[in-house]
Amino acid sequence: MPVVAFHGTDDGFVGYDGGLGDAAKAFPGIEELLKGDTGLDAKPVEKSLEAWAKGNGSTTSPTTTPVRGIVSRISHSDGKDGATVELYSPRVPDMFGRVRPSKQASHR
Repeated sequence: MPVVAFHGTDDGFVGYDGGLGDAAKAFPGIEELLKGDTGLDAKPVEKSLEAWAKGNGSTTSPTTTPVRGIVSRISHSDGKDGATVELYSPRVPDMFGRVRPSKQASHR
């Protein structure tokens, strides 16, 4: 299954390096929900990307390609049936704490 993800570094819900952001912690009961064996957690973004890639049958290391300005694409491109798993991230947030692709960024 192809996957494309966009993630900034100041997300108020899920931190780029894992853990819950302040906005997520404001939800009643969220801390309790994430305890124990619920299967829910807030892994680092790149670890989640690796899990998707592994699920797609990827066996090689990802490649990192500059897209535009400070935005880079981390890509696992050897999945089953040509499926790719990609993360676009600037490593700096936009005003919403998330990243959106530029109209001028190309997907190759």
